[in-house]
Amino acid sequence: MSRSLKVLVGVLVATAALPSTGALATNAYAAKNGTVFAHGWAPAGGKAGRAGVKDTWAGDWVKNEYNRVGTGKHKYTLWNKLGKGKKTYTKNGRKVTKIHVCEERDKAPDLCSKWVPVK
Repeated sequence: MSRSLKVLVGVLVATAALPSTGALATNAYAAKNGTVFAHGWAPAGGKAGRAGVKDTWAGDWVKNEYNRVGTGKHKYTLWNKLGKGKKTYTKNGRKVTKIHVCEERDKAPDLCSKWVPVK
């Protein structure tokens, strides 16, 4: 194999190992004692104006609370009431700037992540 072909193969292998755009999302987890109850992320679907949330545990509803560029401290809420293993997404809009994911708990405080700035 020629040297230039070896270099080209090396570049292709290295490029294939890079994470996809979805892997570059900011993630937040509502977790306790090693159990993750909810997973939220933004951007979602390759769009800076979308956020997503997944219910990762059988139990209560989960939500992704988020802020958008230019809306001050206004908090939006994306609910996921579909059940374990299901994902929901916001519609595309202004860039999502911060996320905070929670499992809603009846008759107890919600279990939430910290607010996380979106990259």
